[in-house]
Amino acid sequence: MNLDLTDIKILKLLEKNSRLPIRQISQEVNMSQPSVKQRIEKLEDNNIIKGYTINIDFKKSGFSLPFFIALKDLKIHYDVFSKSLKNFSNISKIYSLTGKYNYFLKGYCKNLDELEKILLELKKYGEAETYLILDEIKNNNLL
Repeated sequence: MNLDLTDIKILKLLEKNSRLPIRQISQEVNMSQPSVKQRIEKLEDNNIIKGYTINIDFKKSGFSLPFFIALKDLKIHYDVFSKSLKNFSNISKIYSLTGKYNYFLKGYCKNLDELEKILLELKKYGEAETYLILDEIKNNNLL
């Protein structure tokens, strides 16, 4: 699917606020509400819009220890390991990589004890390198 300028404007608006009413989007892009609704449905049908999420402030919700973990030298098959990663509730994002590391994980813990438990479990699978996130400098959308 090729995106035109109107599609991109709609996506930008939804990136900023996925709960924006169609009425307001239609005013912003100068189109009728049914046309905007149809475009959004087409973006969803083509998996350009994969879902609608919220942006949580994890520190305010009690998870004050954000981290990255880089994994390499896996001792088990990729498919088995990928499935097992889904059981880690403190890990919010999982990336499969090329290069030195096989995986890069992002997660949040309440304290160092929780992080240590995660690391002990992950070290069964391969070598883990941990990075504590001190501050998030930039977190904005692509469009």
